[in-house]
Amino acid sequence: MTTVDNPVRATETALLAAVDHKLIPDSELGTLAELAAVVRSGRELNRFQAALAWRVLHRHRARLAARGITLPGPRVEARPPATITPGQRPEVLIRGDGRIAIRHAPFGVNENLKLGLHAEFDNRHKEWHLSPTPVGAAGVLALLSGHDPEVTPYVLELADQSAGAHRDVLDPDNPAPDSDIGHLVLSPLWEHQRRALAYSSAVSASMIAVPMGGGKTASTVATVNAVDAARVLIVCPNKVRGVWPREVAKWSARPWHIVDGKRPARRKGALPQDLQVAERLHQAEECLFDCTCGAPVHVAVFNYEMLSREPIASWVPLHQLDMVIYDEIHRLKSPTGKGSKVAGRWVDFSKRRIGLSGTPMPQHPWDIFGVYRALDPNIFGHVWTPFRSKYVEMQEAQIKTRSKAGDFYMKTTEFPSVIKPAFAEEFSDKVHSIMYRPTIDLKLPGVEHVTREVELEPAAWKAYRDLDEHMFADLREFAKGKEVEEEDAVLMPRNVIARIMRLMQLTGGTLPDDGEEDEQGKTVRQDYRVSTAKADALAEILSDVGCVPDRAGGPEPVVVYCQFKSDLNAIRKVVEDAGLRYAEISGRRADGLSSRGEMSESADVVGVQIQSGGTGVDLTRARYGVWYSKGHSLGDYDQALKRQDRPGQTRPVVFIHLIVPGTVDMDVQQGLMERSSVTAAFLRSRGLDPAAFGIDETPVPAPEVDRSGRAGAAVVLPIDEFKPAPWNPSRGHVIKPKEQDWALLKEFDLEDL
Repeated sequence: MTTVDNPVRATETALLAAVDHKLIPDSELGTLAELAAVVRSGRELNRFQAALAWRVLHRHRARLAARGITLPGPRVEARPPATITPGQRPEVLIRGDGRIAIRHAPFGVNENLKLGLHAEFDNRHKEWHLSPTPVGAAGVLALLSGHDPEVTPYVLELADQSAGAHRDVLDPDNPAPDSDIGHLVLSPLWEHQRRALAYSSAVSASMIAVPMGGGKTASTVATVNAVDAARVLIVCPNKVRGVWPREVAKWSARPWHIVDGKRPARRKGALPQDLQVAERLHQAEECLFDCTCGAPVHVAVFNYEMLSREPIASWVPLHQLDMVIYDEIHRLKSPTGKGSKVAGRWVDFSKRRIGLSGTPMPQHPWDIFGVYRALDPNIFGHVWTPFRSKYVEMQEAQIKTRSKAGDFYMKTTEFPSVIKPAFAEEFSDKVHSIMYRPTIDLKLPGVEHVTREVELEPAAWKAYRDLDEHMFADLREFAKGKEVEEEDAVLMPRNVIARIMRLMQLTGGTLPDDGEEDEQGKTVRQDYRVSTAKADALAEILSDVGCVPDRAGGPEPVVVYCQFKSDLNAIRKVVEDAGLRYAEISGRRADGLSSRGEMSESADVVGVQIQSGGTGVDLTRARYGVWYSKGHSLGDYDQALKRQDRPGQTRPVVFIHLIVPGTVDMDVQQGLMERSSVTAAFLRSRGLDPAAFGIDETPVPAPEVDRSGRAGAAVVLPIDEFKPAPWNPSRGHVIKPKEQDWALLKEFDLEDL
């Protein structure tokens, strides 16, 4: 290690040079420019300012070095390239970047390291390396069991986690942990929470699949305190960032210093202000690495959108994180999404990772790939293509594509269909290997669903029929095996869904035109009001349930769910015309929520766009929910329902569904109620075979009521038909060393690098 005599002065010199030569990206240049102005004024940077400047410069040290600018601070001496000696004993250790390294690996195991464990080869240092996870460690030791390897203790500790003994605590037939936890949380934990606490405290990667309102947050807070995690990163949906400080104050028996990317409001009574992404990272690093407040736990809260933006996307912290918590981790389900890839890279510098979700597979079994890449990438790998080739059966479809010349032609493409039967049991086994999904009874007051039929006006009904016939004529031709001439006939499930959504928008009273391109080439559509049928029905419902200005004790609170912004506009007009207070939870505003993530006390009716009202939102103030329109996603529908039907709700909940008979509303309702494909229900009602469009119609059991009779868990997975989900699943996909070899490996006591 080498250091500089006056690191602050050297940092200031590097800072001025970096700003003058514009070597820092624009996202962080403003911060350094402010610090450079301090130096130029003749003042010396204080400790926090110098640390901030050094961290930003350190992230871009390669640019600085190319211009001859020296950055002060610790520098690790370069490790010389390895030399290969025939017969040399293999070594398994932790590299400086946190990954498991395998040196002097026998040639015969190379293929298994690459294909079986998703390891990469470092040609300069002549070593294989992979993510530091239990599956990876156990797999490496298994492959080297006959070659007498030298193994560092932390690798042995990781490998021991994959043996399955830690999962014994999850078995409901075994006694639940009953140790004193008063020093961890302020309130008693339910049995399933105590089991989750014990399990997550013992392993480096865990997937806690507990239904909405089942207390995932409380058990996770207890886990952080139980393992003495000092540096913690929480990643959650954007609307939940402000909820975590509230939940920590509610549950933690230890003080936490937590920052959530906001600064106090400049005006009294105003909401806190969001920082820019670079400023959020600076705030997080200061809290995690520089703070001297004395709190035992320092926490930074990021939202998922930040993961794909710089400087977060390429961020490597200077010190290992003790824990990363992914709240609503299904947000990382995209197999090619940048956020999931970034989270997969963070495995290298995080000691523990906990995933929380009531819907870990929101729609398809392969949704789990992106989720598990963030928790333990050695289970299914880092790369989507090999995973897809092994586990997923693909189906071909013809789509119409526009060429550069503007002509249309038919193109064959593939999309995922089902899990391959030959690998279904192995896939299920791997999914269950780190997941805990208990059976729990939330003891809620109950839910009633009521359908309210609405009749469209004659003119609106004619417009609906014309649009329906026009949009699906080409689909009928396609189903007969004929070529389609319509330019907008992109025949894949997601595009059929887009057509369904357009028809649903009309039943809500709005008809969008085809749109025109603006100067930037974007299509701009204008909405035309063609019906007030649902709006009139909503006005009657508000009156019927007591949501009226002159009601004793105030108007009865009501939540109205919908899919489209045009529906939100119609709902707002109904509410305001009735003399009531309106607020909203959508992509454009969130005044329907308090700073604690609960339904605002200053609103009588809250309009909720379904995608925005799912995660981290508590709407238990209202017992009435009106479904003005719906989407195609069963996961979004379930999430939205549980925002009113969850712990904290003291009254029976009534959901009122506005349905226009004989329209797409009926098909969507049928698909959601049968818990099958909405698209399939729509196509079947028009005499089309969903299989011709590659649509899977397998019903999904409802959350909290497992009708399959197989898994016995409150959270139901679309793979439950593959095999039962034992608490201690067999790990046939990991080859364990022989007992004598395992004992020999545990005798080593080498220092980790």
